Order: sequence, then structure tokens, then C-alpha cells
Amino acid sequence: MSWNYERVIVPFVNHDAEHAEAGSQTKPPGFSQDLPAEAQDDDGGATEADTSLEPTTVVGKWADRIAIGLFLVLVIIGTWNWAGDTDFTINLSDEDLATLEELRALRKIEVGEELAMTDLSSARWIMDYGFEPPEGDGTWISSRKAKIVFSSSDGGEISTLSLGFYPFVADQVPSRALTIKTSLGETEVLLTGGGQAVSVPLDGEASQEVEINCDSIDAPIDLGLSSDVRTLCTKLLWVRADR
Repeated sequence: MSWNYERVIVPFVNHDAEHAEAGSQTKPPGFSQDLPAEAQDDDGGATEADTSLEPTTVVGKWADRIAIGLFLVLVIIGTWNWAGDTDFTINLSDEDLATLEELRALRKIEVGEELAMTDLSSARWIMDYGFEPPEGDGTWISSRKAKIVFSSSDGGEISTLSLGFYPFVADQVPSRALTIKTSLGETEVLLTGGGQAVSVPLDGEASQEVEINCDSIDAPIDLGLSSDVRTLCTKLLWVRADR
């Protein structure tokens, strides 16, 4: 499949009272507010045991006290933790650390090359969260936020990133607004359909994280276009990092 691109370079950038009264005086058929005979004493009044809502045993009273005490202890512990007195350092196993190193290696890219974001591309590992599984021509962004993480294979600087997009648009949604966030700030762009290329500046560091924020996502089934229930924003076709 071939794409025609339009290059976009964006500068940095209650009821009434009488009804209530009537209702209080009227009871539905068969309804009675009178206590049953066994719940009344010899004078017709309610017995004390039947009207009390408090625990009637020593065990019940102590259970309530213990529950309240435990609740207070949990509140105190939570407050202490939020105060920063607890060390939340995560100790990763050697296997976890090895996996992280492997992922970092897979996210090293060649500067100056256009890298396809497809299912068979080795560069697909730079896609972090917010993406659908890669397809043969690119990868859909299916969340309002998506992120790519990468570094130059030679440790050299990266000062510009270009991205190829193919937005999901329709008569009901003729465009998609994106905000691309880097360490230098935000770049806003409007995608109107077809293949479009967007370039954003980077800070020159060898390692980069870039966030892509979509103003909206829609499912084709909701727009009456197909039976696809995935929420889609735009497809990421390729990326290119330059010095």
C-alpha cells in the first residue's frame, strides 16, 4: 500500500407540600404500620427489645468497637505512608532487570532512517502504551494518550522527530486534533485525512520519550461505518529521528 503525504510542520508551541401531606395520610391496600401482636406488650405498646437497633450482646458491642479501632489504625497508617515516611522502592529481580535491558536494546533506532510501525518491523518496540497491536501498514492509536520511547543506536543526539499519520476521520468527524509532547514542550496539529507528516523539535538528547495526545477517539461501529468496536484516533505509519 502506498501513501501520499502532506507534510505539516507546526511551530513550537421535590413534590408539592399538599401532595406530600396527602401521601402521608394514605396507605396502600393491605399496608399497615401497626406492630404485630407478638411485638406488643400487654398495654399495646412496642416492647423495648423489638425496637432497639443496638447490639443486644456483649460480643456484638465489642465487635463494633474492634471494627472502629481497626479503621482508625488503617487511617493512621495511610496518613503516615503519604507523609513519605515509608520507602516504596521496588526491588526488581535479576530476570526483570534483564527484560528491561532487552527492551532498551530493542528501542535503539537508526537516526536518519524512516522506520515503519508495522507488525514485522523491528522498530515497533518503540511504541509503549496507547496502541493497538501493529498491523501490516501501521499501528492504530486507540487511547487519548500514547507514548513512544526510543534512543539513538550510536548514542548521538536527536534534535528532530518526524511522524507519519493516517487519521481515522469520517463525515461525522472530519478531523483529529493532536498534541505532541516532548521535553521541549507541546506541538499542536490538526489532521484532516490521508497521509500526513508532522515534525516536532527535540532537545538533542540521545534518549527520548514522546507523548501523543488525541482530542477524541471513536469506534467505527458507533459511526455506522463498520462492525469494528475499537476506539481509534489515528494510525501511526512511520517515524524518523534526525540530528
